[in-house]
Amino acid sequence: MSNQNILIPVKLDAFVFNEAVCNGGPGKAKIAPIAQPNYSFLRLSDSYLQSDILYSTDLHNAAPADDNSRLNDLGTRTRRTNRQGVYLHWTIPRVYRSGTAADRGDGERNGLPDFPEPPTRWLVVRHIHDLGLVKPAEAAKALKPVTGWIVESDRCRTLDGPRRNGELIDKENVLPIDLDLQVDVSPFVSPPDDVGNGNVLDKQAEVFIGDKIDATTWQESVPAKKGEDPKKRVNLQLMGSSNELFADFQPHCPNVFSIVDNFSYQTEDDSGMKYATEVSASYSVIGWNSKPDKDIAKPRGNQSREQRFRELKMSIKGFQNELEPMAKYPKAIFEWFEQTKGGTEEPVTRSICHGAMYDVQWIINKAPKTVLADHYASLLCDAQPVSVGSTPMDALMAYAGAHQNIDNGIKKDLEAALKRLETILLSRDDGVEAHAQATDMLYNWNYSRLDGGDQFHVAASGDQTGKDKKPTIPKEKKKQLIERNQLCRLRDAAMRKLKQQQWAVFSEWWLSVSRAKGNEPVKATLEPILASIKELKEKVDWCNEQLGIKPKEADPDTVTTTDEEVKDFEPGVHPPYHQQRDPTLLVGGVRSGWEPDYLLALLVRLDCQLPPDVLQPLPDEALNGWGNFLKNVIEAKLPSDLYKSVQYLLREFVTMRTRRDEEQDDGHPQVPSMLVERGLFRSPDEKLVDDLYFTADGEKKEPERAELKPEIPLFHDRLGLDLKGAKIWRDYWNDTQPWFPLYMEWEVEYTHVDHQDWELSTAKWWHSEHSKLHYGVKEGLDLANKYDPNVAEGQRAPVIDRRQLSGRVLILPQPSFSLQTKIAQLLSNTLPSQLKEYIPDEDLKFLDKNLQQLQFLSAPLAGFDSHMVTLEQGNHVKPSLRDPRTGMLTVLPEAYRPKAGLNGETMPKMDIETDLTPYGRVHKPIAGPEGPASFKPVAHGQFRLTKLNIFDRFGQAIHAIDPEPVPYNQKTPTVAPCISDWYAPGIKVGKEGVIIPNVVEQNKTGKDQKCEYVQVPPRINQPARLNAVWTMPYTKAKPEDMSQPFWRATNDWDQPIWGWVVVNYANYGLQFFLPSGAFYREVRQAGPLGAQISPEWLPFPEPDDPEERGGEQDGGVAAKQLARLVQALSKSQGYLLAFIAMVNAATTSKGTTAPDAYAEFRSALIGKPLALVNMGYSLELAGPALESRLNDDGKVVKKLYANTAKKGVKGPGFEDNDEYDEKYYRFPVKLGDRDRAFDGLVGYFKTKSDAKPGDALHLDKIYSHFSPGSKAYETEFHKFSSYSAAVTAKSIADAEERIIPISAKNYPRLPPHYIELTDRYGSVMVEPDEYEAITNEQLCVFGAIVDPFSPVHAFSGILPVKELALPNWTWEGPLDRLSAFFHMGPLLVTRDVPDFVDSRKLAPGDLPPKVVENNVSKKEKASLTNGVALPGGALEQWTWLQPYMPAPTRVGATQTEQFMPLAIDPVDQKARLERGPYTAVEGYLQMAAGAVDNGTGK
Repeated sequence: MSNQNILIPVKLDAFVFNEAVCNGGPGKAKIAPIAQPNYSFLRLSDSYLQSDILYSTDLHNAAPADDNSRLNDLGTRTRRTNRQGVYLHWTIPRVYRSGTAADRGDGERNGLPDFPEPPTRWLVVRHIHDLGLVKPAEAAKALKPVTGWIVESDRCRTLDGPRRNGELIDKENVLPIDLDLQVDVSPFVSPPDDVGNGNVLDKQAEVFIGDKIDATTWQESVPAKKGEDPKKRVNLQLMGSSNELFADFQPHCPNVFSIVDNFSYQTEDDSGMKYATEVSASYSVIGWNSKPDKDIAKPRGNQSREQRFRELKMSIKGFQNELEPMAKYPKAIFEWFEQTKGGTEEPVTRSICHGAMYDVQWIINKAPKTVLADHYASLLCDAQPVSVGSTPMDALMAYAGAHQNIDNGIKKDLEAALKRLETILLSRDDGVEAHAQATDMLYNWNYSRLDGGDQFHVAASGDQTGKDKKPTIPKEKKKQLIERNQLCRLRDAAMRKLKQQQWAVFSEWWLSVSRAKGNEPVKATLEPILASIKELKEKVDWCNEQLGIKPKEADPDTVTTTDEEVKDFEPGVHPPYHQQRDPTLLVGGVRSGWEPDYLLALLVRLDCQLPPDVLQPLPDEALNGWGNFLKNVIEAKLPSDLYKSVQYLLREFVTMRTRRDEEQDDGHPQVPSMLVERGLFRSPDEKLVDDLYFTADGEKKEPERAELKPEIPLFHDRLGLDLKGAKIWRDYWNDTQPWFPLYMEWEVEYTHVDHQDWELSTAKWWHSEHSKLHYGVKEGLDLANKYDPNVAEGQRAPVIDRRQLSGRVLILPQPSFSLQTKIAQLLSNTLPSQLKEYIPDEDLKFLDKNLQQLQFLSAPLAGFDSHMVTLEQGNHVKPSLRDPRTGMLTVLPEAYRPKAGLNGETMPKMDIETDLTPYGRVHKPIAGPEGPASFKPVAHGQFRLTKLNIFDRFGQAIHAIDPEPVPYNQKTPTVAPCISDWYAPGIKVGKEGVIIPNVVEQNKTGKDQKCEYVQVPPRINQPARLNAVWTMPYTKAKPEDMSQPFWRATNDWDQPIWGWVVVNYANYGLQFFLPSGAFYREVRQAGPLGAQISPEWLPFPEPDDPEERGGEQDGGVAAKQLARLVQALSKSQGYLLAFIAMVNAATTSKGTTAPDAYAEFRSALIGKPLALVNMGYSLELAGPALESRLNDDGKVVKKLYANTAKKGVKGPGFEDNDEYDEKYYRFPVKLGDRDRAFDGLVGYFKTKSDAKPGDALHLDKIYSHFSPGSKAYETEFHKFSSYSAAVTAKSIADAEERIIPISAKNYPRLPPHYIELTDRYGSVMVEPDEYEAITNEQLCVFGAIVDPFSPVHAFSGILPVKELALPNWTWEGPLDRLSAFFHMGPLLVTRDVPDFVDSRKLAPGDLPPKVVENNVSKKEKASLTNGVALPGGALEQWTWLQPYMPAPTRVGATQTEQFMPLAIDPVDQKARLERGPYTAVEGYLQMAAGAVDNGTGK
């Protein structure tokens, strides 16, 4: 078979519509009146323009049938008999719904999408198997056993047309007067090729597409070659429709992707149209593209067929699970793929869509036996299995916990496996706290991510990596990198501001067109906006030019880097901005309509895979009507390259009706699995790709090809499920009304709760392993007393800030399929050994097999956040259009408003930033200009659902709340949803001591309290990010540096550590080391004050080089800061004891396992050193604070900031400032966490307002989670204080004052900030270096003690948890030098120590060698030293540091001890009577670096 066509399966559904179906009583589904998109709302006339072309569906008159406008003409009270019958709708496969990169013709992709056109011709065939069952009898005579229609999906007609002398000139393209506009055609926006001619939008309400023609009279009018088609057509693209419901909602696509078969007929007496009352029929639908060059099967450019298949995510049925299908294909299929070489396709292949539905029963006065919508309507109305969460998974777990018995498909073991899956998706490291850390990080999934911008780093290559793996580049390269990152940061900020300003142009245009704002005010507002757009574009271009970046010619939105880019740098990104997602609504127990294999690779067949018996005429084909139909319609009217395949498919359609053997005829016996498709369940014995083409000796071989076998079509399988979960055939009607929920309409009543009524507190949720930081209502506040309108006016708030929000959201297939995606992600990225620790193989296979049983619908409350900032989502007119192929921008001329300054020059400035529309005058203020504002920069309140309607693709509607209108003085019914922990309200004690939810309206009395309110904790309603950086004082070496802020973020090569601290257990003290690891000083528990400080450097000599004593090479001002900390600790015994207790408590509580490399460092023997660092935090907005877009809106009580950030102007800071907090937001941030062992913070110091180099921190107090009152601290404090009898009550009191517990009362409060780039005239006033300086100026800096191996976590409650970790190089080198040594003595030894030898004195900063006394002569031994004899075999790896006092060089000169390392000679415990004199020694024991032969140097 040389020429083969691709046979693409489609899912066909049949819906019966009659009075019985439409009656919809209590607890049953309703049939929504037809509400087509009103394209009149696209007109730019003042009275038409709306933010959404779709009405909210009104259900209150949907039942009984006599009141439903879909079934009855409410004007004449007559039945619409032409609308009764069987409605067929076919789901367009996913391959037609997404774009691929367009080919430029030379094999290269230009980055612009190529959107495929769906089939525009559909043959719909009705087969009545037994005319004897048709009623009435006259219908049985009039109807034929085989009837066909051709649907022309791209046919375009209008309500009227040009006339001459009152007569229509072009009747062919004008709708007949007797046409039913709601069921016979589809409204459609069809812009002409040249939008610049004519008033396009005013004509859209009159444009309709689609036509259904009797197949026997149909003729193709599209010419085979270039020529004129007498019928007008549209370029039909699913992604190009302005109506997102168009392809899937049957009332919106009649005679395009659906038809109604009303079983009409005419008798011989020509008495008018009549309709059969009872028929049993099967249906086949077959589709193709009328333009062969637009066929989806045609390879683009130089593509091969194999490449085209992969691009479209299609697989040959029967080979979908093969690792390398090309090696397994039978010869006929393999040769077909090989026919395309070099982009030439010979012969041409066409694609044909096909689907079937068997044995549909039509009875005019009877509903189908099973109406799934009625079952789900009863469930939703009675049980209300609704949950609200932050993500689909969050909402699902909330539902599963409360409705285990509602959905028979949910099993406890399935829920448990899902819960384990949820918590380990992120736990793929080797730390012992990984599982808990993953649970905590799921918190971050509540936020959407937005691009944070670009930055560059030092390239991680050998040339750029110095000692200790520290990034090292020449000084001039450092300057280049700094300047490059400054340019990137300014450019990215300018691009963000540019988009905001482009939308501002659209907003002003919308307000002007909708008459919400006058021409002159609009013109005045636009002036600085347009000026800023010009300046911002120039600034972006200038930055790119400085960076050596130029736009690609083919696509101006992408950039390429020139050869001038510095090779020493590697690209990276700044942390993203985040915004809280809209709340997610989940309805449990309600099945999704999307097929379980919809998101998997589409399984198609070739002609050669059809059953052999369909290639020849079927028995009785000539007698049952099929013979004439196949010859006179299919062969005579269809294109020559299609008709044979269509004939075969129709014969297959006939034969498959009776082929229902569960084993032989099931076209998909295995449950479709994303895991199997991705090869994640492959057998270890399966051959690799190389084994298929090569022998064991490496010789090439021909792969063993499979035998060609026929394949059963997709959907002729038992993947369907009935209400009890039993398998049913997907292409058999089963006397069951289909159910395909498509979209959801919601409405909530939102009550705003004042910001001062909230507090950030720690709570432990029932299913959480760790407590979480979360906003809640302040303890003791009864919200109902303040916000319930039924409470007496003098007791509650004078005006309740309450309003209605509503929206519509599509029910997409992703939520349920995303579970499979997450499992696939888990298997792909986790080592099997680690994976089995959490989920055994049998659990994974169980999940894979049974996920389909999870019945739920999930969708976000889309538009919730937009309403908060007085913006609306919806399908509305967009005056600027970008051609998806060329990228060219075109503006509709009728959109111009010259009087408002919106003309051909200014309109293109909005670009395509036209998604959201401003409120304008569409909504009313809550209580006028003096009342509360509808605009909320930060949302914090509670809402309840007042409407929840779910609509399926045929218009069936189920509701959680009765849609009947409620009298004015009665409360609107609501839903009591299951609420996830994130949105759960707090509790209070009600009457009779009953625990009830703390919500904004009084609860009913009684013990069975259902909570109808969902609590929305504070959330910034625009993108923001929590910045966290290591900081250091700015080195002001030049006069121009004096204007720089004191603190700056560190660069890749900067050492952020300003010291190390180690607990000296042997001496009950602390040892301090410089950033390099060199010892500096020790503070011990001794002396009259209880704290004694050792001389600097001892036992090491003072470094000769000033730089090594705290100069630039070894910390600079860091050494001064370290010295101040030592001095602060040495002045107070209480502070020293408390400090040691805090450090020990943190060290014992932090269960983080150090990296394996840490075991290589000798410092590991002294425990865990802690790093002294500076860290800075700021809360940055991605754009300027939004403003209200509602006319006459009320007063905004609190704003995000008082002023934008400017150079040299300090912000409000993080300390207490009640006056500022009354008008502007600041958000508390908790640094570190005691309960999370993977957190590295021990404690932090606050900075001084008058910071100076080396004196920037308040070191007399430290804030810590390991403070007096905590169990770990008290244990350690008691342990150390018990060693000294001199610990006084004063010392204990002093300790409690110095270590301050971190609590909600003293959390740092970060103010949001935004760096404004332009002045009020639109001019850019910030340069790259200034932008960086302002960014640093906003940092709230803290000194801190941290575990160098663990990140410090910042918890804000409004943004994801922020981690700040030290780069490995910052601690690897210092820890290698940092050594363990302890003061010992006085000790009595039996022999004297040797004399001091200057050449062997202890060198500064280095570990001494282990000295041994082997292989030396007696003479040499006498002239050399003897070791210090100490008992204990454990001292073999240590060296004794012996102090010597040198002779004075002059009278009165101060002498410093010098130390010389000596060998230790271990002795046993046996008593001996050595001769005297004995020697008393005092010195240090230090860990040795290695062994050296004394005297030989080896």
